Amino acid sequence: MTGRKDAKGLPPAERFKFMRHRFYAAVGYQRRVPLQLREVDGYCRIAAPDGSVLRVSPASWRRYKRGVAGRLQGLDSQYLFSALKPPPGPVLDVGAHAGEFSLLALNEGRAVYAVEPDPDALACLRRNLAGKDSVTVIDALVWNAEEELTFSLAASMADSSVFGADRPKSATGAMRRQATTLDRIAEEHGIDGLAFLKCDAEGAEPEVLEGGRELLRRTARVAIDTGPERNGKRTSDVCEGLLRDAGFSVRTRDRGRIVTYGSRDSGNLPG
Repeated sequence: MTGRKDAKGLPPAERFKFMRHRFYAAVGYQRRVPLQLREVDGYCRIAAPDGSVLRVSPASWRRYKRGVAGRLQGLDSQYLFSALKPPPGPVLDVGAHAGEFSLLALNEGRAVYAVEPDPDALACLRRNLAGKDSVTVIDALVWNAEEELTFSLAASMADSSVFGADRPKSATGAMRRQATTLDRIAEEHGIDGLAFLKCDAEGAEPEVLEGGRELLRRTARVAIDTGPERNGKRTSDVCEGLLRDAGFSVRTRDRGRIVTYGSRDSGNLPG
C-alpha cells in the first residue's frame, strides 16, 4: 500500500471538499458532523463523534458525513434490512468489505458471518469487528465452484473483483485465489439457515447464488447489489431468475444503487 491514509492523502479537489465539510459541520449545516482522518497501521481511521471505522483509504470519507450511525442508517435504507423484517436467525454478509453492514446486523442482535476476499479490506474488517460477540469473519472468495481464480485488487474504492476493477485507476494489482461456494461455507461453519443474506460481489452475484442453491432454500430474505459492476453490465435480471427458481418473491429497486430483493413473504418487498 502506498500514499498517505489521512486527509493529506486525498487528491487536492477532494481535500478541498473535505475541508468544506468540516466547515459545514462546525456551523451545523445539513446535520453534518466533524470528521477526522488519521493513518493507523497503514489504513485510514475515519473518526466521527459517535465512533470510528477503519478503511483501506480516506477515499470513502463522504459516506460518514453524518457519522457512523448515519452511515449504518444509509445501509439499512439501501438493503432494507429493517423493512424486510427478517425472522430470527443469523445474517450472512458476502462482500463485507470493512464491515459496516455487519455492524448494522450486530447492533440488531444478530449472529453474523462476514465474508471478504480482499486482504486489505479483510484487515479493516477484522479490526472493525474485533471484540464483537456473535460474529465470524471468513476469508473467502465466493463463486459457483471450488476453483482457482484471478482476483483483481482495488480495495480503496471497494472495487476488488474477479472481473477486474470498474475503475482501473483504483486497481493495485491482482492475485490468484482459491474460490469456494456458499454451500461449502454453510457446511464448514454449521449454518443451517439464514434470516438474511446480503451480497455485494462486484459483478459475481449470479455465481454466488449458483454456488448457494441449498443454502438459499433455507434463507428467508436476501438483498443483492446488482448494479453495473460486471464489465459495466448489471446482474439484476440473472439474479432475479435465480432467486425465483429458489422460491423467492423478487423485486429490483433502482434508487441510486440497484438492489435486488427476495423474500419468502411478498408483502415485505419494496414498492
